[in-house]
Amino acid sequence: EDLASRDFIIPGLVAMIMALVGALLTSLTLSREWERGTMELLISTPVTSVELMIGKLLPYFAIGLADAAFCVALATGWFGVPFRGHVATLFLTTLLFLAVVLGIGYAISASIRSQIGASQVALLFTMLPTAILSGFSFPIDQMPAVIRAITYVVYARYYVTIVKAVFLKGSANPNHPKCLRASAGSICRLPGAAASEEDLLAAELERKGVRLYAALPRADTLVSEANLKESCALVIGSVANG
Repeated sequence: EDLASRDFIIPGLVAMIMALVGALLTSLTLSREWERGTMELLISTPVTSVELMIGKLLPYFAIGLADAAFCVALATGWFGVPFRGHVATLFLTTLLFLAVVLGIGYAISASIRSQIGASQVALLFTMLPTAILSGFSFPIDQMPAVIRAITYVVYARYYVTIVKAVFLKGSANPNHPKCLRASAGSICRLPGAAASEEDLLAAELERKGVRLYAALPRADTLVSEANLKESCALVIGSVANG
């Protein structure tokens, strides 16, 4: 498989487009009301501030999701970028990223009463960090230490990393045995043991009344169907056998 530059650039463009559409459009919601002189009428209506925010953000939330779906379809169908991950993973992370950029745009719109000023500030707080400090244009590991530390507060850094991983690595498949093997120790904090002789390990566990379950695709009982309330052991293979 060739290392085509489009495979690395186009996934990052999804974050750029989401940041542009999300923050720029929402930054004009309340500032437009101030410029048109309709904010007083809006305030006098019997709606709460939460209802007003939801009503203003929901349309742009739907637009952002539609833009993300269009970008993914264009990247895979037109440009031929491989998509090896799960759509559900990309969908959930896109929801979180949209919530952040829409919130930033709405906060800017509530603070600045000029549409031009709000749009400029929105570009400053969304487009520039996404383009420069997210790893889209420049590798983060090659940045100076001070700039690299600043990137940890840039929300787009994490979304760009996830999008590239979903497209190119095929990561975040929760049903894959390797995900269970990787997360068992770090997330679930399960006690673990290693053995070179599977038969001896199985015999010892069965002698102690511990029921065995396997995380391999060829196992008779899936881990999701296991009764984890009883004493049991998850048999997880090596990297070679999955």
